[in-house]
Amino acid sequence: MHEYDAIIAGASFAGLAAADSLEGDILLIDRKEIGTRQTSACGTFTSVLEESGCKNSIMQEFDTLTLHIPDERKVELIEPISTFDYEKFCKIIGQRLKVKTLKASVKGVAGDVVFTDSGNFSSQCILDCTGWRAVLASSLRQDYVDKRNLAFGLESEVDYTDDSLHLLVDPEIIQQGAAWIFPIGNKSRIGVASYAGKTQILPQLRGFTRTLGHEISKTHGGYIPFGLREPVVDNLFMVGDSAGMAPPTTSEGIRPAINFGRECAGIVQGIIDGDKMLKDGLIEYRDIVNKSKNRYKWLLNMQAPLLDNIVPGTIKKAACSSIFSKIFQKMYLGI
Repeated sequence: MHEYDAIIAGASFAGLAAADSLEGDILLIDRKEIGTRQTSACGTFTSVLEESGCKNSIMQEFDTLTLHIPDERKVELIEPISTFDYEKFCKIIGQRLKVKTLKASVKGVAGDVVFTDSGNFSSQCILDCTGWRAVLASSLRQDYVDKRNLAFGLESEVDYTDDSLHLLVDPEIIQQGAAWIFPIGNKSRIGVASYAGKTQILPQLRGFTRTLGHEISKTHGGYIPFGLREPVVDNLFMVGDSAGMAPPTTSEGIRPAINFGRECAGIVQGIIDGDKMLKDGLIEYRDIVNKSKNRYKWLLNMQAPLLDNIVPGTIKKAACSSIFSKIFQKMYLGI
């Protein structure tokens, strides 16, 4: 059994960010080819894409966000947001990686051994970046994934153009959920998400798309975890959706996955280089993630009232005003 300096399970945003930041004998495992099977709406702050060296993956950039809650309010963004090409983003990073990649399905972990359908591999540093299922952590703790804290989203690309991002919280579109329009040049990614545990939301997506004068085509999507999970399970570093790092209310998981992936990699590199012990690295990583816990709770407390449409209109109006929206955005960017 080959022993690696580090093993990363999962090669999407979190796993790629970590692998891109590590040096040594590293193994990156994913059940699919890098850049395939997009599930995300793929919109994040332009600075995230630039800092990742993936500016060429940008499809459209925006300086405004139009909120429909349900009345329309236009918000000026203090940092531009871009939609991007998932495959191109992943392959830009994938082509510069200096790690070994393996196409295989991870099955579980015991101690320092990761089990896959293509053999077993060992390392003292193991990163679980397997998405909402948290495959490795769930093999140790069956209750690690709280299914009450899972939203489900579905999206389709249609021939619809716009110069603004749109987020809609309207019970006439979907109950206890949200909808979005993310333009990508001559098309838009149009989607809906249920925060009530519903997965049969194709009728809502089809109905919403028809209000825009279009029909859906091929769909993609999946579960979106909200509510920060424990960032360390035994000797596992939990990163990205595995750790529930998509902030509640917004479900913007790309930026946290990439940033925490880099933070985690910095700690793991110290372990690989002999500058710190594994147990100290796990404690350090847990402390870094938990610094955001209160802000995640703040957003979680906002989520239910907003989706249940019980927030007074005056508060919604004030929150979208120039002054308060900038304050909120600065607080949000601090997560």
